Amino acid sequence: MRTYLFLLFSIIISCFIGSCNSDKARQVVAEANLSNQFIVISKDQAKILGLEFDHLDSINISRGISVNGYFATPPENTAFISSNVSGKVIRVNFQIGEKVKRGSEVVCVESLEFLEIQRDYIATKSSLKYLEDEYKRQKKLAEQNVNARKVFLMAEKDYLESKAKLESLEKKLEILRINTENLENGNLSSQLSIKSPIEGYISEVNTTTGETVNTEKILIKVVNPDHMHVEFDVFERDIMNVRRGQKVELSIPNAPQIQMLGEIILIGKEINEETRSVKVHAHYPDNRNLYVGMFVEGKILTEESEKLAIPEQGLLREEKQSYVYRLVSENDSSYSVKKELVVTGAEQDGLIAINFLNDIDADYMFAIKGVYYLSSDLGI
Repeated sequence: MRTYLFLLFSIIISCFIGSCNSDKARQVVAEANLSNQFIVISKDQAKILGLEFDHLDSINISRGISVNGYFATPPENTAFISSNVSGKVIRVNFQIGEKVKRGSEVVCVESLEFLEIQRDYIATKSSLKYLEDEYKRQKKLAEQNVNARKVFLMAEKDYLESKAKLESLEKKLEILRINTENLENGNLSSQLSIKSPIEGYISEVNTTTGETVNTEKILIKVVNPDHMHVEFDVFERDIMNVRRGQKVELSIPNAPQIQMLGEIILIGKEINEETRSVKVHAHYPDNRNLYVGMFVEGKILTEESEKLAIPEQGLLREEKQSYVYRLVSENDSSYSVKKELVVTGAEQDGLIAINFLNDIDADYMFAIKGVYYLSSDLGI
């Protein structure tokens, strides 16, 4: 009964002090809060207050660099397709979003320039045989001093120029993906079939049927989303702390349900003069429902450590300071606890990392619930 009356009296005194505007009264309370006196509370009182004790857990605290970036593809997975000759578009075979296989025709262009390249190839190849024979004949005569050396040099010049021209035309036709054997059979065409060099999806269509195009215009863009990576800009002040193999926590602002853990795979070696940043590439394990160019936020984990942590209900915050209650001892009827000043850190899953200002053994048990009532009811 005495204990109950003491508790009731303490509650009344605490309420009175809390409502009092006297600076002296506040000072008395503050001094009580910082006193080294042990608090003894009966187990019945603890039950009423919801006071519970347990050992502290630990959480993994990750320190890192916050970065922003976007999803990108390797260079070999993006193709900008144009026509290698000027002409008029007569077919556009795909629309944005459609899948295209490697080697499939995406656009067909009708071109007089293309026709002239084929004609020149046939004419040059047919004349080369004659020029080669004439070159050999004049060379033999020159060796026998039968003709003037000037005639031999002219034959050599015509032959070598024609040979070089044929090789150049062969390279052009090779770039245009034209089989020269068909041309030798007289199968000329004014229509150039432009094919996709990679498998992927059409992401841009920049032409229409009937449009006159030149070699500089990008007609189609194809993107293969396989093997996408994340490209970040890391500021100069942080780049020295970034290493290959470091983990990166990835999140998409517009899709918060997607959380991934990536890994740094490439770090640029040049600082952008305008942004003072370096390009960093990270690989991630999954590309479901993701798009090239999608904005992504990341945290490059540069340091990880284990920290003691207490549940939020076990932390008391007073006047910009934080405290926990340590269980010093107990017997069959009561607990003896002590208020300890701590410095708080990161929060994770309802746990708050703490550091003791005094040398405290972590094997002690601490109050994990009811500390608010413990403090307000006992005035400590």
